Amino acid sequence: MPGPGKKPTKLHNRQGKKKGGGIEGFEPRPDNEKPECPDWLDLDAKAAWARLSDEMHRIGILTGVDRDALAAYCEAYSRWKKAVKRVIQDGQYIESTNKNGSTYLMAHPGLNITKNALADMHRFMREFGLTPSARSGMVISPPSLDDGDDLLKSLFISHG
Repeated sequence: MPGPGKKPTKLHNRQGKKKGGGIEGFEPRPDNEKPECPDWLDLDAKAAWARLSDEMHRIGILTGVDRDALAAYCEAYSRWKKAVKRVIQDGQYIESTNKNGSTYLMAHPGLNITKNALADMHRFMREFGLTPSARSGMVISPPSLDDGDDLLKSLFISHG
């Protein structure tokens, strides 16, 4: 089916849009376990995992079944970072030689790698709500008022 993929109800509702017809009750709801970082990710990908996973789990958009999707994002991030560093090191154009032995300048192959990795990253960022536009309009539930924070209680009771 053409068009953007369907968003999970939880993400849809946080954006302030309620699904009708009782659809939410039939959507799969995985356990809220936080997935472990795959050991096969390289250091840059593991750093991206560490930077994102705690917050994503805290706000309820990362569960155990999302492990591979986040790992794929982190792998694309690592690919992008390495390619960007290489282009910075070598420059945007490199010298190449054709069949006749003549040299010419061509765009660095790393530019294509960065473009493709960034496209992969962006797809996953939209899926997880990790860009400002993906988060625009999200409605976040107020924190629990049972935690004893009187200032917090006063804000939500008097303005909520």
